[in-house]
Amino acid sequence: ANAPDADGTIIRKIEDPFVVAPPPGVSVKTRIRVTDEELGKVLEIGMFLGALQREDLVNLLHRMSNGDDKAWAERKRDLTVESSARWAGSMTRVSHDLYDTAMRNLQAYVLTLQTKVNILRTRTSLAFNSCDVKTRVKSYSNKHDKAWAKRRLAGLEHKLTEAENKLKTGKPSIVIGGRSLFRNRFNLDTTGCTLTQWGRQWAAKRMFL
Repeated sequence: ANAPDADGTIIRKIEDPFVVAPPPGVSVKTRIRVTDEELGKVLEIGMFLGALQREDLVNLLHRMSNGDDKAWAERKRDLTVESSARWAGSMTRVSHDLYDTAMRNLQAYVLTLQTKVNILRTRTSLAFNSCDVKTRVKSYSNKHDKAWAKRRLAGLEHKLTEAENKLKTGKPSIVIGGRSLFRNRFNLDTTGCTLTQWGRQWAAKRMFL
């Protein structure tokens, strides 16, 4: 409500604070109930489109590593011949999202390695039981710890060089289906999963639907 001031100016009255009600909307996931015969067709379509999407991702990585642009329209046109315009748009968009996310993760990984390498370089360069005045980094107190740190530093420098080369060439590591599930293939005894069960999970993760 509005109320006049002493000089007649209309001043807006501030209402008392209140809590906003939660949104009434709900999220509904689409579920399609299919027969066994229809399920076989759906799986066949998902595996076929998954193969096309992975091929498009490889094409994108190849283009980016050669300094070419993403050539979205050209790749979409090639996929449309194999599937449809709508599926081609979805697959190219997913490939771009995967690539951009992988590049951001690679940049963060490089920054993390650079920080660790710089700290270890500073600590191993200091005399025993000393401290760097600028960075406040402390040195090691004995030869054993310093020798272990130098070995770890060498390993981190090797990883940093590899990661920087991947970042420079635009070739991040992308595993369709998930890196953790891929590693489970070589640790079936610890995961309690048979090769057949793992194969079904791997095929399901790599489908495109």
